Amino acid sequence: MSRYNPKIYFRGVIGLLMLIIWSAVLTTGILMWLAPHGQGRGSEPFLFNLTRHDWGDLHLYLALTAVVITIIHVVADWKIFVSSLKHMVRSHQGAG
Repeated sequence: MSRYNPKIYFRGVIGLLMLIIWSAVLTTGILMWLAPHGQGRGSEPFLFNLTRHDWGDLHLYLALTAVVITIIHVVADWKIFVSSLKHMVRSHQGAG
């Protein structure tokens, strides 16, 4: 029987949130690229009754949220990151 580890759970939740939010950023970016462009076309409803400008606003807020979650991810895994980087540098120096 496995025991609950809050650190592992937290890292898993952050990883899942990063996957979801960056996927949403990608999706809204593609939708903005597909939306009608041109003079006055940005104010026409495109999908789900949202205009290109509305999609742009959503894209911005999702991207800012994604950056915050990514910073939390980097801070939470900083020791692992530094340890992995040191290992790669040592491995590379030994191979040369």
